[in-house]
Amino acid sequence: GVRYFVSGAGGQKPYKFTPDPTTIPRSDRGSFNHLVVVRVTDQVFEYCVIDDSGATRDGGWFGADDATDTAFAPGSCAILTSATPSRR
Repeated sequence: GVRYFVSGAGGQKPYKFTPDPTTIPRSDRGSFNHLVVVRVTDQVFEYCVIDDSGATRDGGWFGADDATDTAFAPGSCAILTSATPSRR
């Protein structure tokens, strides 16, 4: 399958978010400005959501054959603290 990341971080003020049946639930969705940092290697796709105060709101990784994501520790972004992929 194909995974889609929709960040909506285009620089406008946050707005009310209306989920659809395929949306992963989050209580803070659409309530803060942010950017998404990614690192892609031949083994892994890693991502972190950083808000406008510099706090990490979400992050994790998955390999090419993984059905689900593996989360980084809450509040951490392994991409910013490690020169090597999280998955070895």
